[in-house]
Parts: sequence; structure tokens; C-alpha cells
Amino acid sequence: MMTMSLEDVRERLRRVINSRAPGLYDALELECITTYGMSCIDILLEDPVKLLDVIARVYRDKSSFTVMHVFRIVFLRPLISELLVKELEEGLLSLLRDNPEEFKIKIRRLLGVQAS
Repeated sequence: MMTMSLEDVRERLRRVINSRAPGLYDALELECITTYGMSCIDILLEDPVKLLDVIARVYRDKSSFTVMHVFRIVFLRPLISELLVKELEEGLLSLLRDNPEEFKIKIRRLLGVQAS
């Protein structure tokens, strides 16, 4: 399993999020620091509900749809695509090496393919 320091995770997420939504991330970051004295990434890791509140304030929209959509696009997708996928990749490689039959079952399950 791949391990990263918390600072590595923060920096990687910042870089990915900033590349996908630079102006939006900067606005959210300013609100996070002003309101909670923490970066958005730290709030995401420590108290994600506060991050939803920050998004609602920046957008001046308390609707669940808007807040969740922004959270999904700006924070959740980068987290999954950049970090969790790499962890899954390492786990699958280990499984293939150590237990090829279990690897096959896991891949089929991930793909939603029925055993034949």
C-alpha cells in the first residue's frame, strides 16, 4: 500500500484542485482561512461539514444541490482520482501478485461483471 504524509496529501490536493478550478479554489480558500483559520484542505480532512458551509457562503446559496455539486467537482473528484485510485492500484497489484484468483474476483466486482 502506498503511504503519503499528510503534508504530501495536502500539497497534491491543492495542486490538482487549483489546476481544475483556480479562481474558485482561491475564493474558497480565502473564506476558509478567514472563517476558520484553516485551509480548505485542512477543513476537508478535519471537519468536512464546515467546508460545505464555506461553499454555501461563497455561493450565497444554501441549496443542497449547489453545495454538493461544487464539493463533488472541486474536492471529491480530485481526492478520488488523484489519491484513492492510486491506493486501489497498489492494492490490486499486490492482490494480483499474492492471490490471482482473488484479483480476478475483485476486478469483476469493480467492473460489475458477473462470474461466468
